[in-house]
Amino acid sequence: MDATWTSAKSVYRDNFLQYKLTGESKYKVVADQAMATLNKILDAQRQQRSPEELHTDYLKEQDKLTGALLKQPPPTYSLPSTSWQYLTLGSLTIVFFGLLVV
Repeated sequence: MDATWTSAKSVYRDNFLQYKLTGESKYKVVADQAMATLNKILDAQRQQRSPEELHTDYLKEQDKLTGALLKQPPPTYSLPSTSWQYLTLGSLTIVFFGLLVV
């Protein structure tokens, strides 16, 4: 089954790409047939598994994603250094005393 899925997927991808590049309808026909094959494979798998199993697998995938997001460190926010404050304050002080002298 895996070989059939992989083969149909590559046939679909290749022919759909050729159809988009060239616009020839023969590539679209083959791509549509490959998509029909992929849909048949998916339908067969859905019928083999119960909705409860599908739901459990979905929840497991969501738990993995949530766990991965929680494991990431929080974003770091860099606060500006205080040196710009001293430079600005110093410049304003010089201008202020310069204006007092005038």
